[in-house]
Amino acid sequence: SEMCIRDRYIRVTKQAESVMGIRRNKHKKEAGKMKSMEITAVGIDVSKSKSTVAIRRPGGVIVARPFDISHSNHDLEKLVSILKTTGGDIRVVMEHTSNYWKPIALTLKEAGFYVSVVNAMLIHDFSDNSIRKLKTDRADSLKIANYALTFWNELPPFNDEDETRLVLREQSRMYERLASTATSLRNGLIALADQTFPSIDQAFGHAIKNADGHEKWVDFFSIYWHRDCVLRLSIEKFTESYRKWCLRRNYKFRTNTAHKLYALAQDAVPTLPKNNGTKALVLQACKSLNAVCEAKQSTQEEMNRLASLLPEYEVVMPVSYTHLRAHETRSNL
Repeated sequence: SEMCIRDRYIRVTKQAESVMGIRRNKHKKEAGKMKSMEITAVGIDVSKSKSTVAIRRPGGVIVARPFDISHSNHDLEKLVSILKTTGGDIRVVMEHTSNYWKPIALTLKEAGFYVSVVNAMLIHDFSDNSIRKLKTDRADSLKIANYALTFWNELPPFNDEDETRLVLREQSRMYERLASTATSLRNGLIALADQTFPSIDQAFGHAIKNADGHEKWVDFFSIYWHRDCVLRLSIEKFTESYRKWCLRRNYKFRTNTAHKLYALAQDAVPTLPKNNGTKALVLQACKSLNAVCEAKQSTQEEMNRLASLLPEYEVVMPVSYTHLRAHETRSNL
């Protein structure tokens, strides 16, 4: 009948529409999958206060023309949002330029992006076959993105080892500043010692230190800050006083060292009087130097801890330790 034919037509039509809908959804999913897997290179030209970002894909496709971002939290979060919206298999490349690249690299890495920080010379020597050799932030960001596309599989990831090396480098710079400050303070203290207890800095050697990094002569000088502090005692009483001091400060005691110190005091000719003013001057100088030495020691210990996390530590440290022990042995002779 006419009604049966109509019902049959409706059923067939619905089945056809259902099949077509499934196919359309399948095509959408496949297109979405293709988009999510599409290679997308992000080139960032880093400078001090801002950076320029360009986004490219193979075939000369420019997804986003170069744009500037500041190194503020707001702009970096905005960049993360832009990259997540862009989609694709994203790799971010930037040059190792001073310390300016760190905020961007760390932010993007924490956001889950593949970040690669490459030597600036590699980018400089890279030829992207462009006819016009422009040198602007925008042109450089496009060149860096093109570098990322060209060496896609060889881009080294910025990883935990790189972060450890960053902190280690900063610790090393801090150590150098502390060492320079310690040298300056030590020279000032030696100049002061020459006026109250001449040549006392040469009695032990700067290589003799305790666990806090204090030099033995500085600790000794903070107690016997004037040659009269030694000569007010007999040689026997001074030797016993020195022995107890070594025991308290965890220094090695030798009787002949005590006798040498006493002889040094007898030969010394001070130019500053033994009074409270001189004492305060000496003690403050000793305290300042010891504080820097303690900071230097703790920094060195932290550097050793960080270095132990790196894969090359087991190879480098035995050699360095051998040279260090040889140096200490020569210093103690």
